[in-house]
Amino acid sequence: DPDWVPRGSKGVAHDDVVATGGTGEGIKKLGEQLGAVVVGTCFIIEVTFLDGRKRLAGTDVHALITY
Repeated sequence: DPDWVPRGSKGVAHDDVVATGGTGEGIKKLGEQLGAVVVGTCFIIEVTFLDGRKRLAGTDVHALITY
């Protein structure tokens, strides 16, 4: 329901793992389609050699553990 996210809201997307960045990118696009501004993404684990950060350009990306 688009009314769940007021247009212009700022938010941070959270997920457990960022590998290729596809899920994070999808969450970011969905938020933007609903009119929100996704300013950052947070993950528990980042698999660095898969370069998932590239797909999340334009947002702050944070991970607690990197491999």
